[in-house]
Amino acid sequence: MMSQRQKEGSRRSALGIRTGRDSPCGTAPTLRFEAWLILAVLALAHGTASASERGVTGASRARDHAQTDSAWRAERTRIVSTPSRPAAPARTLDDPIVLEDGCGHRLVLHADPFSMELTDEAGMVISSMDPGGFRVGSVPAIDTDYNYDPWYFYQRLFPRAADGPSGLRWFHVDRIDHWSATGDSLWLSLRLDDGASAELTIEPSCPTAFRFDFVAGQTPTAYVGLDFAAPPSERYYGLGEYFDSVEHRGRIRAMQFELDLENLEDFYNEAHVPVPFLVSTRGWGLFVEDLHPGIFDVAATQATKVRVEFGTRGIRFYWMAAARPLDLVETYTGLTGQPAIPPVWAFAPVFWRDEVSGQDMVLEDAAAIREHGITGSGIWLDRPYETYITSMDFDPGRYPDPETMVQTLHDTGFRLAGWNVPYLDPEDPAYDLFEQQGWFVHALAEHNKFGPLIDLTHPDASAFWQDRVREAMARGFEGWKLDYGEDVIHGVAHKALHADFYNGEDADTMHHWFSSFYHQAYFEPYQPNDVFIISRGGVFGGQSLTSVIWPGDLNTDFSYMHENGQVGGLPAAMIAGLTLSASGYPFYASDTGGYRSPRPTSEQLLRWTQYAAFLPIMQYGGCGDNNVSCNPWDFSDQGDRTYTEQTLEIFRMYANLHTQLFPFFYTLAERARESGTPPVSAYGLYWPNDGNHPDDEMVVGDALLVTPLVRGGTERTVFFPQGRFVDYWTGAERFGPAAETITAPLDRVPLFFLDGAIVPMLRPGVQTLAPVADPSIDSFAREAGRVWGFVVPGDIASTFELPFDGGVLWTVRGDGSGGRGDRLGYTPGATPSRFTGITMRVYAPDAAGAVLQGNGALEEAGTTDETATCAACFARDPGSPWLWIGIGNLDGWTVELE
Repeated sequence: MMSQRQKEGSRRSALGIRTGRDSPCGTAPTLRFEAWLILAVLALAHGTASASERGVTGASRARDHAQTDSAWRAERTRIVSTPSRPAAPARTLDDPIVLEDGCGHRLVLHADPFSMELTDEAGMVISSMDPGGFRVGSVPAIDTDYNYDPWYFYQRLFPRAADGPSGLRWFHVDRIDHWSATGDSLWLSLRLDDGASAELTIEPSCPTAFRFDFVAGQTPTAYVGLDFAAPPSERYYGLGEYFDSVEHRGRIRAMQFELDLENLEDFYNEAHVPVPFLVSTRGWGLFVEDLHPGIFDVAATQATKVRVEFGTRGIRFYWMAAARPLDLVETYTGLTGQPAIPPVWAFAPVFWRDEVSGQDMVLEDAAAIREHGITGSGIWLDRPYETYITSMDFDPGRYPDPETMVQTLHDTGFRLAGWNVPYLDPEDPAYDLFEQQGWFVHALAEHNKFGPLIDLTHPDASAFWQDRVREAMARGFEGWKLDYGEDVIHGVAHKALHADFYNGEDADTMHHWFSSFYHQAYFEPYQPNDVFIISRGGVFGGQSLTSVIWPGDLNTDFSYMHENGQVGGLPAAMIAGLTLSASGYPFYASDTGGYRSPRPTSEQLLRWTQYAAFLPIMQYGGCGDNNVSCNPWDFSDQGDRTYTEQTLEIFRMYANLHTQLFPFFYTLAERARESGTPPVSAYGLYWPNDGNHPDDEMVVGDALLVTPLVRGGTERTVFFPQGRFVDYWTGAERFGPAAETITAPLDRVPLFFLDGAIVPMLRPGVQTLAPVADPSIDSFAREAGRVWGFVVPGDIASTFELPFDGGVLWTVRGDGSGGRGDRLGYTPGATPSRFTGITMRVYAPDAAGAVLQGNGALEEAGTTDETATCAACFARDPGSPWLWIGIGNLDGWTVELE
């Protein structure tokens, strides 16, 4: 017999406000079309509860805990209040007025008509707001039950919403009336073209450029709009995770979930990680620090304008400039928080399986990984593995001896993570406590099938949840796959969908902000860099609370988003990662091979693997029909989707190459944490003046150009910008600017070194980055050994800091040709290196040997293998342009090729 709670859960599922599949797999939440339709009908036909009806609990909580809420708001600097007018007397404003940010950038304001220009260090205008570009959407009165989502201005599916609220009128900032200044802060009294007043405070700083706080005066304000000039040659990146295009010109990007009738699988826009941070290829950026519904119309409606609109009463935004567009990401993360980086073990492949039957299957997979010579340091358990959803324990029926299982995993070099969600199973013994304490979010609808959403804005609920996480830590969980948590929908059409949160917030701000509270509950119990958290949702600033983003359930094919009505496969995965990298989220890992049925073919799996291997974090598993193994060593008959020894061999090659790249990736990760610089960049953002903006080329560090075959086949066109590039496979040189057709058999991804590349790697044979007890397993944690890798000397000296000790490898091209005169050196760091020496392949087509400065010529070894153990030697790789150099210390030295 079903309990009342079970009946209620069944009723929710019957309504369709749930995931698209009912199978117990680690799928991302899917708000199907019927759910959107039901929400729309509920909103349009019946409306929502009035503010007085729904807000008593939330309001009283907010009053009782105003101090906690105020501290949080102050920390996030999210809610814009009326700027404090400086004490200095108001003055008539000269035209123009110029503000400097201390980094050489200038803001030029014109008083009448009001307009603004942002200039670079040379005084060139790189961005401008023309007269009329600062806009206010005014209404007779604010209706708390109206959905002030500007997205609806750009569609006609809901005509009433598209027309806007009753009485909406748009006004522009017409002129500056007067101003006051205190220190570096400028306060402006503005006049709108309807005669109403508004206030604007501008505060310059280096390197965050110019911060703007705007609040309209007497007029009830429902929307604020900003228009910036969009010259034809300018292109735009950032804005969070999108799946259809890396570059945004001609697109309208919503900062929240919206209905998408081209996405026939899910019927929404897949905006899991919207970030209101726009990066221009001309070197300016815009960050809107607001969580209300908003859109970026990136030269779509008007080809000459970037239009930004938010459904808010006041707005804070940052207008910034930098020498390179990529440098703007550092400015952004300086404002919103340094990215968290995954633990060391997570930089080797992390495996998971959909539909895990239990303990025996976990141990069988771990043993198979080692047996087949595939590197890896992590395994996560997808559901079902718990007694109840989110009990964070082991179901004894599936895991009769979890302590032994965890110990076996540890002994063989694996760390353990688990899938989780922010809901409570109605059968969980803690359910009654949560209900009595009011620890659930009260909202119009839920679209999960597990139980009510936990109000993790409540400090007591969060503390209870963190205690449960700590208990899971004691059981051996060192990481989490955090799924779902996107139940908070801000509205449909013109109707707001309210939600009652302990911190007093409603759905219009919590629709994505909830993810920060959710991830924080799992992140905080661990020490920094000691927890692996892979999440699907996020918001600005969320990069500090999650290690990695994965894009949810992509198709297992070569489709782009909206192709055949699909979410998309490998092309969509690559695009999503590159949009995130420009948005403050440096770590991304899709399910290698995809997830949505059917099982990927060998070609699909391997082309995806070749892309994933060059991301700092590589994870794979799930990919395909439920209960069908996607492990590359599973040779069972699957028709045209049967895997072979060749499948396994190629997969192993790239998985192991990924692990070997650990020193390279980890230094890039530390750089991302310190400066926000993404380890992986889109081609068009790395070379903004080249004029090409491909979706399927990426730069890793400052060293590798990776161009996967995201559409399959054995040929693709590769763009090369100005400069020299060296083919990883053949050593052939290519020079840009050029576009070439590259042939790539199934075992090869087109891969090129940039001029000046230094790519440190681990020695061959390392199987795990985690500690091990089994002496037969080669672990980096037990012995680092020598640094291996590649060096391509360039005209400009380049350096690369090794992880952990600060030692620096450097190289520079000499006066000779073909490598003669080129130099390679090592400068020790402050602490002794964990590595014992180097074995590097130096690009030197015509060099005959090498000299160790101060010690004469290096000994010539008989084979390249000898460079792995010699004290100081070199060897020519027969038939290749690579000169191998081996030195058995890192005490500081310089080698010159001759």
